[in-house]
Amino acid sequence: MSVLDNWINPYYLADETVEDIRQSILAKPGAKYVVLDNFFQIDKIDELIEAHKDLQFNEELDRRAPDTGQWLPYDGALVYAKPGVHTGSDLFFDEEWHRYLAYLTHCRMDFPTQTDVKLRWHRGDATGFWVHTDAVFRTMVAICYFNKGWKAADGGLLQMWRVDE
Repeated sequence: MSVLDNWINPYYLADETVEDIRQSILAKPGAKYVVLDNFFQIDKIDELIEAHKDLQFNEELDRRAPDTGQWLPYDGALVYAKPGVHTGSDLFFDEEWHRYLAYLTHCRMDFPTQTDVKLRWHRGDATGFWVHTDAVFRTMVAICYFNKGWKAADGGLLQMWRVDE
């Protein structure tokens, strides 16, 4: 079984679906993006959630107000995933995954490619991320949320701004 078959909902591997996604991305001016719900296999989400319950996050990125020690309203903490160490690394560092994403998004990537995987933790009452850039040196950014049962009523908004220099 391929890594894609193991992790991704078969619907998103079907030729017709892949082509529909590619065409929807091509039709967007500016930033090329796609939002795919129920993308991962449920058992893999369960495995990932369970494995990361006790993950030790980088406290340097703890977002607390320096004067009060109270959490700021944004993100929590992260750890950089390591191949073969963290659950999910079999997918996230795999060339087949990179080629699949590059094909979906019409993105030219050189292989082998450098991959950084950030596993983030957010408090239940966090209201988002700090505004940041993924800079021009990145060929592609894939943001994967592993929230089971999420509904639009739960909230959430991804904003992308194009900055021309």
